[in-house]
Amino acid sequence: MMRKTLIAFSIAAVLGAGAASAAAQDANTPSPPRHGERMAKLDTNKDGRISAEEAKADPKFAEHFARMDANKDGSVDRADGELRMKQRHDAWFANADTNKDGQLSKAEFDAAKPDRSMHGGRHEGKGMRDRRGGPGAPPSAGEAPAARP
Repeated sequence: MMRKTLIAFSIAAVLGAGAASAAAQDANTPSPPRHGERMAKLDTNKDGRISAEEAKADPKFAEHFARMDANKDGSVDRADGELRMKQRHDAWFANADTNKDGQLSKAEFDAAKPDRSMHGGRHEGKGMRDRRGGPGAPPSAGEAPAARP
């Protein structure tokens, strides 16, 4: 019995040391700047918008500036992000609404579920909820299909 306890503690100590080492390495590795931090850095005049001139400070951002300026007002701001998200949602809905009645039946919703392009395809289960209910959930049996927002 004592030997099993000693082995268990030894294994726990080795695993704990490995986790601590990995955490120390992660703490020393600089993380890439978050989107908000990147935007704030580019927004040199602090007006909440990135102009084409400000975008030149980041060649990768400048390369995508025209696409990111969704409302074509000559700058990139929160409104552009919201508009792009709405455009992606509308495109996903239009694709899922195969009979073009402005509503999604359970069958249409289920058929469209594998197409996660609206959510980047990486976050299974995030953003849209499953059959337990909530935003994005398919209608329950006997429930009318969701109307298009």
